[in-house]
Amino acid sequence: WSIHSPLSSPAAAVVTVGTVNNYSTPPLASQPGGANTIESLDNRVSGMSFFNAGSIYASIDTNGGSGAPAFLLYQVQPFVDSSGNITSARMLDEIFVGDLNSWWFATQQPDTAGNVTTVFNFSSSSTFASLAYMSRRASQAPGTIPDLGFLLVNGQAFYGQGRWGDYTAVAPGGIAGGSGASPVMFFAGMWAQSDGTWGTAWGRNGYTDISQP
Repeated sequence: WSIHSPLSSPAAAVVTVGTVNNYSTPPLASQPGGANTIESLDNRVSGMSFFNAGSIYASIDTNGGSGAPAFLLYQVQPFVDSSGNITSARMLDEIFVGDLNSWWFATQQPDTAGNVTTVFNFSSSSTFASLAYMSRRASQAPGTIPDLGFLLVNGQAFYGQGRWGDYTAVAPGGIAGGSGASPVMFFAGMWAQSDGTWGTAWGRNGYTDISQP
């Protein structure tokens, strides 16, 4: 969608971009002691969509196909005319992340070099609801990720409130100093605390060496 001159002569335009992967309403996330017991909501965009260097970055939850939620990451390039109305768009990258475990509420954003940080929630039959993150280089082949990420905070207990705290966030954090100066990102999200409630944690992420995958 594009909205042009919203305060004077508003005009809206829309184009449709096809996806490689079909998506559908995700099942609830699982945890030790309770299969499909944590809310993973629906197909609305989770977190924020970000515009950077001509591309929009977004994510939605979907059915992973194995009785667990998964998520899809998108990088879409829109094209607008001289009046600011969208005329077309193309999908530059589309990544499916999911397996027998539960992956949900992802948010992704690139740094100034085009490397992308994604933060999300993760749980399984042996892992309580945790906060996790992953990184991929700007040079990563489209449709792929180098690994399945890392846990920032491990879940501590069974979460029995059904509705999860919702959403995650990523923001640019400037440039780290030193001889290996590089862009860094800050991110935040939820995890299950020892008393069965959800808490919020934040972290900082960034590549520190050109040889890092």
